[in-house]
Amino acid sequence: MDRYEVHFKEIGADYDQVHFLIQSVSSYNVTKLVTIIKNSIAREILKPCTLIKKAVILNLLASLS
Repeated sequence: MDRYEVHFKEIGADYDQVHFLIQSVSSYNVTKLVTIIKNSIAREILKPCTLIKKAVILNLLASLS
């Protein structure tokens, strides 16, 4: 995540959670950092999973109607 100057110092996991210790420049507030990280992780997870992407899109479209 060099584009945003976010560096993961430690990554840990529990049964149903993931914990990150990150370092970043002070120009981002916490809410913005969390959004950037969540979007980036989701993008990487969904990239190889076209079936998951299709299901997510179909569920989103169904919820809009």
